Amino acid sequence: MDIMFGGSVNGTLLRLIKEEPIDQFCLLDVGCGSGALTFALPHDSKYVLGIDILYDRVEKARGYAKANDIDNVSFIVKDAYTTDYRSLGHIDMVVSHLCMSEEIVSRSYDALDVGHPFAFVCFHSENLKELGRRSRFSYTRSEIEKMLLETGFRIEYLDVEKEKIMFDSMKEALNFFSDSMRVRYQKDGRWDTYLSFVHNGGRSLTLSRLVVKARKT
Repeated sequence: MDIMFGGSVNGTLLRLIKEEPIDQFCLLDVGCGSGALTFALPHDSKYVLGIDILYDRVEKARGYAKANDIDNVSFIVKDAYTTDYRSLGHIDMVVSHLCMSEEIVSRSYDALDVGHPFAFVCFHSENLKELGRRSRFSYTRSEIEKMLLETGFRIEYLDVEKEKIMFDSMKEALNFFSDSMRVRYQKDGRWDTYLSFVHNGGRSLTLSRLVVKARKT
């Protein structure tokens, strides 16, 4: 998955989640990573279970919960694309921050009771457009709409949130990306496109997110 820039949870997503009676809800945080979204919710929610395929991230989240005496969260290593969420126990709401796929939508629908919500943020197709080619983990507005509606969800909120970062220099524009990100983009050819953009005077970077809330019908 692409990096979650800035390390913070989308504020609109938090608002959409907290509109629900989450003090009575068991929430599933899909692709939880080291727990950014999970730990933004524990004082408001009854219980949050986070799943992620990466053991080191799950261990980091567990360590944070233990160190801070947060006892209404837990984390397990699971593949969000292949796990049957119904096997994880009763789930009142599925949430996700920058982890999305057709499989996640389908498995969330199967796990939820009728009338229960699904809220997430995912990468929009124009995210990092300066790299020349969209990420395979990104979606257009119409693609997300189609995926949700065909699965059986009713869409209650769907919006695109964009931010354009402006850099003062070539060095600043290049240093925005970590070494691991550079390696990843070198492998798929996008780094060369960005280098060309920057060397030709480009000093911007587009961050674009789809924020969604839907309900099982």
